[in-house]
Amino acid sequence: MLIRHCVFSTVTVAFQLVDDPKTFLLAWTTTPWTLPSNLALCVHPDFNYIKIYDEQRDQNFILLESRLVAVYKDPKKAKIKKVGLFGGEDMRGWRYTPIFEYFTEKVCNPSFLGHSLLTSWSLPSTRTEPSA
Repeated sequence: MLIRHCVFSTVTVAFQLVDDPKTFLLAWTTTPWTLPSNLALCVHPDFNYIKIYDEQRDQNFILLESRLVAVYKDPKKAKIKKVGLFGGEDMRGWRYTPIFEYFTEKVCNPSFLGHSLLTSWSLPSTRTEPSA
C-alpha cells in the first residue's frame, strides 16, 4: 500500500455584505482559481454561525463558531468579541458584494443558499461557481 502525504492549497475569502458593509462572511475554498466565476455563497441551513467583531481590523466577520481556530490561532487571546449568532437558514437571501465584478450584471442578487455541506473541518461556508 502506498501512503502519500498531500498538502492541499486552501484560501479563506472575505465577502462583504451589501446591507452591512462592515461585515464580511468568511468562505473557505480548495479551488481559489474558480473565484472569478463565483456566483453564490453556500451555508448549511442547520448550522449556527457567529458574528464577531475584530478590534484590530475594525471589522465584523461571520463564520462557524467552532472554526474560530481556522482564522485565529488562539481565539482566547485574539481581540475579538461575539456580537451575533445566526442559523444558516436565517442567512438565506443575504446579499454580498462579489469579489470580481464580471458576473455582477448577470446575477442581480447574489445570495446565500441553504446547502448541505457535509464537512466539519471547513468554515463551513463555501462559494460556488457555474458548472461547465
